[in-house]
Amino acid sequence: MRVLPIVPLWALAIITVGALAVCLRAWHAAVRRRPLAWARRAMLVVVLAAMAARPGVADAEAPGAATDLDVFFVVDRTASMIAEDYDGQSPRLEGVKADLAAIVAGLPGSQFSLLGYDNDVQTLLPLTSDATAAVDSVEILHPEVTQYSTGSSLRLAVSQLEGALRAAEDREPGRRRFVFLLSDGEATALAQSDRSFEPLGDLIDGGAVLGYGTRRGGAMREWIGLDEPGAYIQDPETGRDAVSRIDEEALQAVAAELELAYEHRVEPGRFRAALRNVDVGQTQATGDIVPVREDRGWVLALPFLALVLWEVAAVTHGVARSTTVAGLGERTRHERAT
Repeated sequence: MRVLPIVPLWALAIITVGALAVCLRAWHAAVRRRPLAWARRAMLVVVLAAMAARPGVADAEAPGAATDLDVFFVVDRTASMIAEDYDGQSPRLEGVKADLAAIVAGLPGSQFSLLGYDNDVQTLLPLTSDATAAVDSVEILHPEVTQYSTGSSLRLAVSQLEGALRAAEDREPGRRRFVFLLSDGEATALAQSDRSFEPLGDLIDGGAVLGYGTRRGGAMREWIGLDEPGAYIQDPETGRDAVSRIDEEALQAVAAELELAYEHRVEPGRFRAALRNVDVGQTQATGDIVPVREDRGWVLALPFLALVLWEVAAVTHGVARSTTVAGLGERTRHERAT
């Protein structure tokens, strides 16, 4: 039997002990009057804590969905990625998140890694087969803090991506590797890297370059590390809202170097088009058998329900009894008065 608590086990223990202490204190104070009621409430606390611990067993087995595919995402996190020209006036990063989630869902059993670049390149998620971790990493994606921005270029990611691909190749040489590069292509770094993606072509088997933004462009709000949007970034030369525009020529050049398809993403959905040149059909399950956890917490639901109904009945009975006693007292006082 194993547990998978809804909160950390230490927090669950503290909450349970605290609740039991309250029940014990109340039981001690009311031991001469209603000991059974407080014993019932203590049992409610214990059963609820046991349910929150989510007991289960992992003795069942099912065919695994593992494949021979490693998927590397390279995501632009510069300030321009929150320019508001995706699907109308939404930030480009919303489209990035939607497409990343769609790729993860469309390639079950794969291993995923997430690299983000702005002023620097960071590995946001090491290669993992945990699709939930991949989705969580996508959901919390955010741009760089505006005040620390010094400009960037998508070619800054060449070295780190090459290192990640070679490390994966050395570790498991028989696996295939896809790369998805998601950016608006805009380069604002004062000293841009001139490294080509072309040498990486021999290390990958597929993927796509996805472009975000429009030629008309969109204004960008400041990102200060909070959920609330900041003021619009100003162009120091004009004093008006700065506008970011997609650089499709740069994105198409990268796609050509990697020999991948390029897709301009302007709205959610219709994602199959972005994978038209990706040979997903070769991805097959390995047939591995993996353990499946069977949750047994539901077994405790019946005693918990019984205790709740008992408590409701006791409280209802107590209220009815108090009302009756109060009525009899009022009647007695009335009779004495007359």
